[in-house]
Amino acid sequence: SKLDYANDIIEKNKIKIQEYKAIIDDLNSKNNNSAEIQENYNCIYTQTFYIVGDYSYKGTVPTDKFIVVDKYQNLYPQIIKYNKDKFSFEKGKTYEITFESLVSDGKEIKRSIKEISLTDKQGMEQKQESCKKKIV
Repeated sequence: SKLDYANDIIEKNKIKIQEYKAIIDDLNSKNNNSAEIQENYNCIYTQTFYIVGDYSYKGTVPTDKFIVVDKYQNLYPQIIKYNKDKFSFEKGKTYEITFESLVSDGKEIKRSIKEISLTDKQGMEQKQESCKKKIV
């Protein structure tokens, strides 16, 4: 009868829905178990930059200043923010700049200059460290 046929289709669909739910639960379980636990951490690293010049931009903090820099084998210039009361840079000079950064979920979200030093190192001699998790 048509009613038996309809009930049979409904039962088969219920079974398929349960199978799909089991597959989804299994995938969610695997994703939750394999996902890395993201954490926040600080890192300190040093990189070498050639000072191209000042970047005239007025930030919201009066002591913030900006410079345009070039890094060895970089294809484009960068802009670095610094505190003019703590640091000064001279156009045409090369500096090793040590940064302290806050990393969240694997991304550098806040970077500040910790110290600077004038250098005459060229090319591959220059420090170009990356932000690595600080081991405590």
